[in-house]
Amino acid sequence: MKRRYWIVVLVLLLVAALNFEYTVDVIKSNIIQSAVEDSPGIAPEGMYPVLMIHGFNPVYSQRISEYSMKEMQQQLAQEGYIDKGLLTSQTTCAQLRYMTKPIVVRATYLSKLEIGEIEEYAHNLQKIIEKITRCTGAPKVDIVTHSMGGIVARSYLELDSTKVRKVFMLGTPNHGGLYGVGKVADKLVDEGQSKVHADFVQLSRNHSFLQQLPENKKGITYYTIAGDIDGKGDGLVTKESVALEGSDHIVVECNHISLKRPSRCPEAFSVVMANLAE
Repeated sequence: MKRRYWIVVLVLLLVAALNFEYTVDVIKSNIIQSAVEDSPGIAPEGMYPVLMIHGFNPVYSQRISEYSMKEMQQQLAQEGYIDKGLLTSQTTCAQLRYMTKPIVVRATYLSKLEIGEIEEYAHNLQKIIEKITRCTGAPKVDIVTHSMGGIVARSYLELDSTKVRKVFMLGTPNHGGLYGVGKVADKLVDEGQSKVHADFVQLSRNHSFLQQLPENKKGITYYTIAGDIDGKGDGLVTKESVALEGSDHIVVECNHISLKRPSRCPEAFSVVMANLAE
């Protein structure tokens, strides 16, 4: 009985912790909105906002997804970027404007607690990027993605490729190439279509969505970073599947989750940091 009690307490504490940052940001946005003129900024020339986009989330929680790229955001802040925390529907232009240093912000393409498909996420990402460019005055953003987030970014670029300068993809299954537990996606595809309408199924190499998605867009620089821990890949995505035609590609000795964590995979972060600065 005591054990069950403490499990419940721990779950409640976890939920509270995940919602704390979001709640604080929303409250801050409401205060700023009532006190400051919410007009767009004028970004310094050649200084681009950085947007952090998470990968697949099996429980489809916005709060958990928003937390996913926090460590890399904090590391970028230590390197001189201005940490703007989370971008929410209540985030104001006043919170995103910058003058002397570029900003880094996290956001989620999930809009509800249910399984969606990547095309829907791409439209949500479009709204996020439009808000960032409008509020900052920057003509383009740089996107750092993990796993499925890279596919969401590529799908978004089919809607609008004019507002992105660079795309970094950490462990993104650009050509499917799922193995281990990821192989279940292949079993849920029949003649190129999903047997079950779910985002992760579209990551199968056999799915028409992934097969028909253009690899790159003119004018955008792509960086693909693959993990290799077993000679095959990062434990979930094969290293060959990550590379895109024309991308700067590197393979590091990190597993799939560690690729987004500078403390666990400094090699991947070094690639991101060095090329963001160019």
